[in-house]
Amino acid sequence: MACVFRRKDLAAIDALDFWVHNVAMRLPVQLFLLAAVSACGGREPSPPFLADSSSDPVDSGFDAGGNRPDASRDSEPVEAAPTSYIPTAPPPPLEGDGRLADLSSSLGGTPIGFDACPTSTAGLSRNQPGDSPAPGHSSRYLRFDSSGPCDASHACNPAYGKAQIEFWFEPPLTAFQAYGLWLEAVNIDDSRPSGTLHIVAPDAPGCGDAAQSLAIVPLAALELSQVWQTRCVPIQPVTSVKAIDLYVDSGSFRIGLEALRFGPPCR
Repeated sequence: MACVFRRKDLAAIDALDFWVHNVAMRLPVQLFLLAAVSACGGREPSPPFLADSSSDPVDSGFDAGGNRPDASRDSEPVEAAPTSYIPTAPPPPLEGDGRLADLSSSLGGTPIGFDACPTSTAGLSRNQPGDSPAPGHSSRYLRFDSSGPCDASHACNPAYGKAQIEFWFEPPLTAFQAYGLWLEAVNIDDSRPSGTLHIVAPDAPGCGDAAQSLAIVPLAALELSQVWQTRCVPIQPVTSVKAIDLYVDSGSFRIGLEALRFGPPCR
């Protein structure tokens, strides 16, 4: 309903307007509105968004100074995290850049090699002749099985760290350079695997404490089938890396990994 002001009311409002603009410029404008309504003989309005408890505040996109804090988002697109580990670009050769040893070779080795870690994470083994599925590209692959207890797993003890296997190599990965960790993967079970693949850089070769996490990959995001398929995990270390440790935990899974190799960034 519109207010009808009398002459003396208008004079009072003029005086109040002068006071608001010259004395109280920093006070909330609600004070002026409340004074004007009171002069009209009306009732005080309810505070914004509280009159109706079902009303939600509307974000105008501007701060108290009239600026848009997120204005840069309109002109600077933010790169989204990868939503798929299924590459669209052709994979690199199975040897990759030559840093990672082939799983069919003997444990150990120098200057590149791999070995199982003393671990608290159960379930790692290498396939044996006649195991199903057969290897996709070489004679050996890594099997991760969540159903196996720690006392039945190689070098497993609850007092150890989480890493299950380590690869060491030369030259080291360069800090802040993007790599792809390419690999072949298969689901050995009939049900869809759950759990997480962790790729970390130890503080020193030898299955040491994790110095930085390089990738945390939900197994469901790999979209595995019972046929060997190529996957790519983005890697970008923040320091020079001479070794990587892997482990799979936190779910129900039986998966196989082989032909791990560093290559170009995932595409």
